[in-house]
Amino acid sequence: MPANIAAWQREIDRIERRLKTRRIMPPLLRHRLIERRDEIVDFLARNTPHLEATA
Repeated sequence: MPANIAAWQREIDRIERRLKTRRIMPPLLRHRLIERRDEIVDFLARNTPHLEATA
C-alpha cells in the first residue's frame, strides 16, 4: 500500500509542476488538472487517515 500512496503523491506533484510551469494554459485543461489533483487528494484523505494529503 505505501507504494500506491507514493505513486499518487508523485501524480499530485506532477500536476502541481504542470500548473506552476505553464502560465498560459487552456482553461479547460487547467480546470481538469485541478479537478484531478483535488480528486486524488480527497481519495488519499479518505483512504489514508493516518496521512495528511495536501493540495
